[in-house]
Amino acid sequence: MAEGGVFTSIRDGSDADFEIVCAPCGEDNIREEAVKFCVECNQYLCTACARYHRRIAALKSHKLLDTDDVKNTAVAAIVTKCRYHPDRDIEMYCGTHDMVYCLKCIATEH
Repeated sequence: MAEGGVFTSIRDGSDADFEIVCAPCGEDNIREEAVKFCVECNQYLCTACARYHRRIAALKSHKLLDTDDVKNTAVAAIVTKCRYHPDRDIEMYCGTHDMVYCLKCIATEH
């Protein structure tokens, strides 16, 4: 699910704050600023991950948006299917957690 928040980069030792963290880097406990959002994967990507995302044949057709464009557009309007339950539509957005949910996610995880 789309995740975001204010984080500090630990890869380059910078103390710069940024709004949205790269999801793939975050899975490795690396906090990098996200610059793109993949509509199909429903993930924010840093510059390096976005570059690799475009190189993988299965992902080349994915639509990548600038994070500024995502901020100006409701993520729920872009992504209509749940990442964890593909048979279900996204139905709710939680501003506190910056997450979108289907009803099944709400019942089991939120």
